[in-house]
Amino acid sequence: MNQKSAAIVIVILICSAGLSIFILTGVFQPKTHQESPYVGDVVIQEVSPFDLGDGEFIELQFRTNTTHILEGWSITDYDREPHLLPQLTGWSYLAIVTIFSGEGSSDLNATDGRATIYLNLTGGILDDGGDEVGLLDNSTRIVDFIRYTGGNSDIVELTWPSTDNGPSPVDTYESAQLFGPSTHSSDNWANANETPNALNALPFTTQDNIDVILVNGVDDILAGEIIQAAGPHVVRRYPGVNLSICREIHEMVDFTIHLLLDEGYFGPARASDGRLYVDVAKSNENASTGFASVDGRIRIWIGAIADKVELKATVEHEVAHMFQFAYRERSDNDLQRHYGYPADENNWWNEGFADYWGVESAKRNYNKTTEEVHAARRATGSSNWWDHGRDTNTSIFYNWSQESGWDRYQIVYQFMKFLMEEYGAENVSAIYHGIWYDGPNSIDNVDAREALEEKLGKTMDQILAEFYLWKILDREDGDIPHSRIHFNFTISDEHTSESVEETTYPGGALVQRVIVNGSYPIHIRFGGVENWTITGFMNNTDESITNFTINTAEEIVVNPEEVREITIIKIRGMNSENDTITFTVEQERSTVESAEMISGNSTVNGYLPYGTPDGSQWFMLYLEAGGVLNITMYAEGADVDFIAIIYPEDQMYASAGEFFGYSPGEFPRSLSLASGKSCYWYIHVLPQDTTGYYTMEVEFF
Repeated sequence: MNQKSAAIVIVILICSAGLSIFILTGVFQPKTHQESPYVGDVVIQEVSPFDLGDGEFIELQFRTNTTHILEGWSITDYDREPHLLPQLTGWSYLAIVTIFSGEGSSDLNATDGRATIYLNLTGGILDDGGDEVGLLDNSTRIVDFIRYTGGNSDIVELTWPSTDNGPSPVDTYESAQLFGPSTHSSDNWANANETPNALNALPFTTQDNIDVILVNGVDDILAGEIIQAAGPHVVRRYPGVNLSICREIHEMVDFTIHLLLDEGYFGPARASDGRLYVDVAKSNENASTGFASVDGRIRIWIGAIADKVELKATVEHEVAHMFQFAYRERSDNDLQRHYGYPADENNWWNEGFADYWGVESAKRNYNKTTEEVHAARRATGSSNWWDHGRDTNTSIFYNWSQESGWDRYQIVYQFMKFLMEEYGAENVSAIYHGIWYDGPNSIDNVDAREALEEKLGKTMDQILAEFYLWKILDREDGDIPHSRIHFNFTISDEHTSESVEETTYPGGALVQRVIVNGSYPIHIRFGGVENWTITGFMNNTDESITNFTINTAEEIVVNPEEVREITIIKIRGMNSENDTITFTVEQERSTVESAEMISGNSTVNGYLPYGTPDGSQWFMLYLEAGGVLNITMYAEGADVDFIAIIYPEDQMYASAGEFFGYSPGEFPRSLSLASGKSCYWYIHVLPQDTTGYYTMEVEFF
């Protein structure tokens, strides 16, 4: 409104000596007030001195659970008598009361978190060029105070500095808005487009010309076609944060939007008005959490003990989701999203992508290491690689809506980190651009697994085998803590075998460690179904490490002179159902008593892991009287000899037998045996100077 004229006071005095009339003029004299015990309970959170139809407005917010119904309270501009406020009903925490100077019908029921008061004045109460506003309780004590644009008197209340001119709304559509608690100074005040009957909002434009509106506080339920949540959170009213934190979040959002655009991703998704909305509030929990919605809205709850590194990783996680929600033209006027659907089966990608870029943005923006970002998260109890994701016996591919949890978030973060390190940013970007979501039942949808397998040219089972080996052994850029070992076995001369039957979720992994502590070779075998992949590594006695990947039909032979420990990772196939696997480890002692029986023409493939006699192997054959037996030995990478020993039929396991033949020399080596009577022949195969594989062909004539 315009500047207000001074009030004219007409005083008529009647004296006993006769009628005398004196006309005196006087100006309303403003005064300061005693401080109310309710300071901080209710605050002035917005002042708009410009009349845009309903008159100027002053907005209050309840900041505590103390009940105040405003009956007998008043608003003063220090230029006239205070304006009394009516009684409210349905008062609630963080409710907003908007007081218009103009005419209208008041809504005094604040059950829905909003109330509106019309003072029904024909003229305004606030000066466009500067004024003061005070909130008084029912005993005319000051509850809150603001000065804007230098005010129009010398009055300041509470601890407002006399030299502090306050915020200065100058545009017709601007108001002075409070962000965070009232400090009785201009510290948390800023100019922004007015927001009557709503939470205060601070707009800004990113370096890439994207309009962002930061809304301070949360007081409604976030809804949309698709919502991604970073951690569990109950939605209710939450208070806003300080102006300095709002500006930090501005910078965070700006940095990550620019980073992801620079990396070649498409976005971010925006609301129907072309803006990205970011709701920010204080959390009741220690850790920061967030939501992202396809309607162009992000919601952040700032943890009670979060530092800016932990907060940034959370904010940027949600910003990354907006690059999955953005519509993009796939073909002529066909707008689709790079979002993995359905979420329960695709959040390994959706959340892994978001969490990777949340951490990566914090690293790049604040010059932090991966370990330092995880340390900031750990301090609040949020997802981190020390406390979460260490048990691979889980599923990241199903039931996210029922079992989200930090463990899953951490494993999918690590999976995305693995893809980045092992396949590179270009391939990960290609996977992102290969994912399409057109609608729940569209035949055009391409889910994350399809895109990954196509772009990398491998099955998910093959990629998972690489991932789990990387996670446990080959991790880079920070020492990811060791994964949980599900079974530890020590095989020795006294404890010669172990066996266990187990299962896990499709795509999950079981980890066993076998400590080699004996004198004989160890054989590790797998039974059950075929759609498991076995990978792992051997810690050798010379301090080297040997990796391996096999299928369940193969076995692992361990030489205790060369290997001191072996870690075995068993990965259940993505398409398996109700599958178990049997894991058997046993010490092999090759003696004549344990000889393997060969019947008929046969081909034997074997491996001699270490030297005579314990690494040798025995085979038994029965030869009818007058029969002829021919044995041919082939070997590659090994120096293998074999000896034939005859035992009488009635002395099969005699301590002595007749030495018949020995075959040294180049490969192939052959030995022919014949006997005039029926007898058992024992073939003793043994290595000489090297170890390796051999093939023995047996023919009866």
